[in-house]
Amino acid sequence: MTNSDEGVPLMYAPAGNLHMNLHDWAQFCLDQLAGSRGGGKLLAPASYRLMQTVQPGGPVAMDWGVQPSIAGRKGPVFVHGGSDGNWLAWVVLFPATNNGVLVTANATDDMGGDKATQAVLGKLFPSLSPAK
Repeated sequence: MTNSDEGVPLMYAPAGNLHMNLHDWAQFCLDQLAGSRGGGKLLAPASYRLMQTVQPGGPVAMDWGVQPSIAGRKGPVFVHGGSDGNWLAWVVLFPATNNGVLVTANATDDMGGDKATQAVLGKLFPSLSPAK
């Protein structure tokens, strides 16, 4: 198996081994929020709708988990998380309030990364969306 430039097996490489810094990831998320209101710049309006609409047979869109609420907070909510076996990352977007959060940890589940990121998200959610 060939490895990516960080030593991570390619089978774990997200989105075709796409890399970006946190600033660029935040810009992408801001564009997704704008796209949910018809104002995104990166994609056609139909592409935002496809990415952000639950597809038949499951609770996910085009890799966004689309939820009516999260942790008692009003939605809709777009959620995506993942790990390459070394890092853990979450994005949670609230289109109705036009905000969200990105959380990363340099630890995976077995090192407590899941508990740490979930604790941060839980503390931030009340400032991002009203109670449902």
